[in-house]
Amino acid sequence: MSEENGNAVLEDSPNEEISLQPELQTSELPVLEVISEGKTKSIPRPADAIVDTTKISAWKETQELIYRLEKGLNARVLFLYTSPGSAITAEEVSEVYNHLHFIGKQEKIAVIVHGSGGSPIAAYRIVKLLRRFCKKLMIVAPGDTFSALTTLALGGDEIHVGPLSVFSPTDTSIVNHQLAPTDTKGNPVTVEIFQLKKYLQLVEAEKYSGVSDFRMTPHHALTEKIHPIFLGSIQRALSLSKMLMSDILKTHIKETDLVDKVVERLNDDYPSHVYPIMPDDLRAWGVPIRELDDEVNEISLDLVNLAGSFTKEFAETQNEQRKRIRRPCMIETRELRSFYSVDRYEKFVNNAWVQTNLVSEYRRAAVAKTKRGYYEARVFTPPQFRNLRNGKVVEVD
Repeated sequence: MSEENGNAVLEDSPNEEISLQPELQTSELPVLEVISEGKTKSIPRPADAIVDTTKISAWKETQELIYRLEKGLNARVLFLYTSPGSAITAEEVSEVYNHLHFIGKQEKIAVIVHGSGGSPIAAYRIVKLLRRFCKKLMIVAPGDTFSALTTLALGGDEIHVGPLSVFSPTDTSIVNHQLAPTDTKGNPVTVEIFQLKKYLQLVEAEKYSGVSDFRMTPHHALTEKIHPIFLGSIQRALSLSKMLMSDILKTHIKETDLVDKVVERLNDDYPSHVYPIMPDDLRAWGVPIRELDDEVNEISLDLVNLAGSFTKEFAETQNEQRKRIRRPCMIETRELRSFYSVDRYEKFVNNAWVQTNLVSEYRRAAVAKTKRGYYEARVFTPPQFRNLRNGKVVEVD
């Protein structure tokens, strides 16, 4: 490892043979150009620099799309994608911070979001983080923006949408609670607050109003199936959801009546957690919805589709060993990609695959310069990434 003109330089392994052609590609991105006054900690390179992108799936493609979005939106772009069935958690909060620390404070940040939701607390913390790093926050929601991601989207000064944009209610459900009811196989089931409300509305009638014996009420029948403490947990979670959303909206909406209306409608008014809420619905309530330019919308969808292909599960099999890889979440800014990787190692024993090890962690990819004068997109080890993040020389084996 050495330093050349203030830039980190990667030493090539003495036993490694590197072919510069035909895999290497010429960068088409003027990466030295910085939108607004913020600057990244990435290694600057000339626009015609040779970059080996073969080690990182779709690196060149996603980076080009992000650059085009930055030009189209006139803002620094952060892309947050979760695959179907996955969710944002506290780990995504930390990883978003890594990217914000990397790009620095900006005049405007546009967050491209796509996914099925997750923790409303994580959404709240991400919004608060984003607002520490920009004066204006734009949310671009070209497709699925469900549940906690709807909550996150409402933190934007503007929400930019296209023809495929869709949101959802943010009413609460609880999964894997130790006191949750179970299905026929003994697995905990998800219970939504709206389900409980509809049950009580359905069975409550005048004949119960004068009943003094609690055992004769529908509430008793409900508590026989669902533990009272679990019912209390759902109600408490709903109150938390409303408080978080209210605080998020108040970061940019001053009208108290509008904040209250949006909170109540998204938490109380819909019969299903997956009910599709269209942008026109939010616009009618007074939420600042903006239409995406056709070209920007298509670029955003291309980015989402690329991320979808990158995060699909795949397997690598050799003899009687197998490695199954799943990448449920991807965060990317210009010059930096983070992806959560779940690596499941298995061995074929007695005509069945048996898990032998499991590794799940965030991994980060960026571009670094080699002694041979070209640049390489590669996954950094945690110590290497910490050095890059702090503007220090990157150490490699």
